[in-house]
Amino acid sequence: MENMSNKFTPIFKPTDWCSINKVALPLLSKTFSGFCPGGTAVMISQYLAITARHVVDAYFKNSEGTLIPQAEEDQHLVTNHLIQAAQILENGEVGALWNIEKWWPSNHTDIAFLFLTPGNQAALDYKGHPLSMNLLPPCVGKIVHGFGYHSAKIRNEADNTTNWKTNPTTISGIVEEIYEKKRDSINTTNWKTNPTTISGIVEEIYEKKRDSMLNWPSFRIHAKVENDMSGGPIFNKHGELCGLICSGTNVPEGEESIAYVTTLWPMMGTQLDIDRDGHPKHTKYRVLELARDNILKAKHWDDICLHKNDNGGIDVLLNRSL
Repeated sequence: MENMSNKFTPIFKPTDWCSINKVALPLLSKTFSGFCPGGTAVMISQYLAITARHVVDAYFKNSEGTLIPQAEEDQHLVTNHLIQAAQILENGEVGALWNIEKWWPSNHTDIAFLFLTPGNQAALDYKGHPLSMNLLPPCVGKIVHGFGYHSAKIRNEADNTTNWKTNPTTISGIVEEIYEKKRDSINTTNWKTNPTTISGIVEEIYEKKRDSMLNWPSFRIHAKVENDMSGGPIFNKHGELCGLICSGTNVPEGEESIAYVTTLWPMMGTQLDIDRDGHPKHTKYRVLELARDNILKAKHWDDICLHKNDNGGIDVLLNRSL
């Protein structure tokens, strides 16, 4: 695959747009044994996406033989393009591929930030837009809608063509099949869509944690999700991203399904070091600064405060009750 990142250095700039079918990205990793699909990421601004931390933890384990270490406050992890993301453009007819240049696993929640660089010409030409987010969970009783890719399969052909088939679950137009082909040293992607929908009612909010297994802010919904839909977006009735799919439960047939969604506000304490337009290069900053500068479109960012703890780390606090 042609490495486009050597030709183009992304930098954050404020923009003004969003469309759901352009921001949900199925993830794919390359291992010694071949390609390994699984999980979904959400593009929240040009060149920046988020997914469940346990998704990239699993990828890291597959490629390096170990889990992601607990990151220090100033640490990012370089992927060397072992992970890629696919994007739907122009009503699902044109595909852009992104290289995951590096990621930042949050110490505060089950979320990881992904730095995207163009992996083909369609991605190089793409003009990104911030996704509208609500950092707080919806109230109990409200309806939410989800999107994710599951049961993906990849087949390598003798001519280096890669066929990627995946079963999406979504609230808008989505992907059933992806065919990635090499042509004239440029990667192009053809897509077929077959939309399905996941909707559920918010049943309970865990302001701090559910238990020792889900020890971060989250909420429970009445809906069925597949395991490898992790990291997929959950939207409220206003179309705002309000959480990421964390896990589902296997229940006997006939019983009600439940799923758990990671709340977004704790991710504001994650430290990044991507260069920003109008700022000195190679400086470190919290995600909260991107919301303050309107690079990220995040409602209720002003209800969050960062507090330095006795261990020298940062605690993320919410200045209101849920």
